[in-house]
Amino acid sequence: MACQNDIQYNPCSFELFGYDILVDSDLKCWLIEVNSSPSLARDTILDDMVKSKLIDDIIDLVDPLDFDRKRLFEVLERRINEDFKGGGIQTGATSKKNMNRDLTYILNGRLPRKYGEMPLKMGNFERIAPSP
Repeated sequence: MACQNDIQYNPCSFELFGYDILVDSDLKCWLIEVNSSPSLARDTILDDMVKSKLIDDIIDLVDPLDFDRKRLFEVLERRINEDFKGGGIQTGATSKKNMNRDLTYILNGRLPRKYGEMPLKMGNFERIAPSP
């Protein structure tokens, strides 16, 4: 929170920070450093225990759109054939309408989040910056 003014605000993205914390013999926690873009490698059992849930939460947060590869191939093949035959040149509303139709078909009718819209699933994440 101390450096939130230095972090560029983009409402359609997130930043993951890794905190290195040392726990001493009195069980007092000491913050050693904060890393941007920490490793998500799972090389040890402890890594796997900690990071597996984190990775699941990241995927829920990002919520990538599932798409139909077969439909994508069909659309690309059709468009290539239209271009090859000379009938693929479109402008204005027709082009936009056809693009929306193709994307709806490929994405099975699902739409991406709107600009600035908060994710439906936050997992164990909490928005801290920018603060209200």
